[in-house]
Amino acid sequence: MNWIRSAVIKSFNGLRSVRRIFGLPALADQALAQLRDAQILLRIVEERSRSLERQADAALELVRVVEERSRIIESQLNDVRTISATAAQQASAIEIGMNTINAERCQISDSLLHVKSVSTVLDQRTQSLMHQSTLQQVSIDFVIDSLHKTYVESLKRGSIVSLDISKSVLVETDYPVAVQSNDHLYPESTAEGVVRPTPFVLNSIEILGKNFRFLDLGVGGGGLVYEMAVHGVMAVGVDGSDFCRRNEIGFWPLLPGRLHTCDITKPFCIKSAEASVEIRFDLISSWEVLEHIAEVDLPGVLANVRNLLAPGGYFVGSISCVEYLSRDGVPYHVTVKSRDWWRALFWANGLAFLDDPLFRYDSFPRGNGWKFQDFHNYANNPSEGFHFVSRLCVS
Repeated sequence: MNWIRSAVIKSFNGLRSVRRIFGLPALADQALAQLRDAQILLRIVEERSRSLERQADAALELVRVVEERSRIIESQLNDVRTISATAAQQASAIEIGMNTINAERCQISDSLLHVKSVSTVLDQRTQSLMHQSTLQQVSIDFVIDSLHKTYVESLKRGSIVSLDISKSVLVETDYPVAVQSNDHLYPESTAEGVVRPTPFVLNSIEILGKNFRFLDLGVGGGGLVYEMAVHGVMAVGVDGSDFCRRNEIGFWPLLPGRLHTCDITKPFCIKSAEASVEIRFDLISSWEVLEHIAEVDLPGVLANVRNLLAPGGYFVGSISCVEYLSRDGVPYHVTVKSRDWWRALFWANGLAFLDDPLFRYDSFPRGNGWKFQDFHNYANNPSEGFHFVSRLCVS
């Protein structure tokens, strides 16, 4: 562009000289005007050239930016390719892992089916063994019952023992049977108590002498009352169910005037059949009975004990702390509590546990097993139950 400008300037200066030398003003002026126009056009072209140069520079800068960004994008694309390759490898590994898991799941499923099959076989064998055990137990019970009935019948006919049961007693109550009790509805538990616990009877006589009156709550088969009577003690027993009486189980056929039924959670009294005088007892017992009573009914039982206990008398027994179900799964033990809970209940109802009793716990009819109808040993396993000796609270 500079050489054009120089040529125009030289032409312009040359025309001025021609004008002075040759005197051609009109032609020279025309040429000068055209040169001026060319000069203006030149300036415009120069300006536009500079603008184009600036735009070119901007375009070059933009190209550099685009190239830089392209390199960045290419780098990112390379990263994406790397990540994609890694993801593909991981997906392949996951697929392999899933295939392994599915294979193991199939193995586990097969194992579970095998276990289920084995479990079914075991259940069937267990049921078979339980059935056989039940049949054996029924057979044993039948033999024991037959032998006991033979024994009782021989006592009726002979004079093997001497019983003074001429003085009968009466039980006055509006509730002769505990009709809502599980022990009455499912009476297999009421057939217990045919054992004659001689050690307890002798220990009681050692403490109280022979001339005391004895009452057993929850008498069952009546073995304890019979043993007391054999040793000359005035003994009475009551039970909430009439199952043993109706089926002549245990010693009920031998003690018709001394064994009675009533709901011990409801008020009742015992009177002499001759004089119709209420009797107070020097010793009252209940063996594995109180836990069969609903918690709400226990104050009624203990109120009867207070009313029937003679001054200075003892209320003794055992309480189980374990569950006990019938063969149909019905619970017999409906109040399973700790010794401390029972101690507090006794105290709240006017009876106090004795911490140093005269009675020997190892002579008690229950809780000293293992033996017939006595499966627990409370001395060795106190969590299963306990013995107690109590008296009326001193006011």
